[in-house]
Amino acid sequence: MKRLVILTMILGTMSTMAMAKGGYEQQLSFIPKIAIGENSDDMDFKVQGFAGFNADILYGVNENLEMGFNLGWSQYDMNDGFKELESSLAKVPNVTISESKWDKTLDNLSLVGVVRYNFTELDLVTPYVSGRAGWSFGKASGKASGQYLGADSDIKVEVNGRWVAGVAVGAEYENFNVELGYQVTKYESTVEANVDIANTNFSESGKDEIGLIYVSLGYRFE
Repeated sequence: MKRLVILTMILGTMSTMAMAKGGYEQQLSFIPKIAIGENSDDMDFKVQGFAGFNADILYGVNENLEMGFNLGWSQYDMNDGFKELESSLAKVPNVTISESKWDKTLDNLSLVGVVRYNFTELDLVTPYVSGRAGWSFGKASGKASGQYLGADSDIKVEVNGRWVAGVAVGAEYENFNVELGYQVTKYESTVEANVDIANTNFSESGKDEIGLIYVSLGYRFE
């Protein structure tokens, strides 16, 4: 979190520099970025530190407005969430867990549309605000096998990405980019249980959101 505070202070300092700069009208730009971030401690999907890579591909609609899309990769730690599930199963009466296998991480790929407004009245620095929304393609799964009331049973869990959205503020100095943002990723989880007692089956689905505060550093290629 200290790194987030330091980089936020850098962003604020850069945004106070003055005078006039041209925009990016009819210009195609590629801005790769590396991000660090953190989400709340009670999340089953954890990010603490490195938050992945992403890249904006933008076209200047006019002097201030750019539109395009963002390609991203991020990795979430799933270990605590699956361990908690396994611990809960072990506490159920008449349940014995003999074997379990879980994905330790969830690799998330995202494809989102981006709208960005640049404040081009300043020289040296160009502050901006942006919004984004699109699709998330992350997936993780796990399985636990054992017995329930003496019968063989197994539980399967699958987590799939659905969509992602976020807002950000940032600034560019020459071609260097600093951005502070908040991103929400929506996932759907499915739990299936099968018990060899009269072919008993159980299935339940639910949704989960991951909120992430991040700072990214990037460079604009024109």
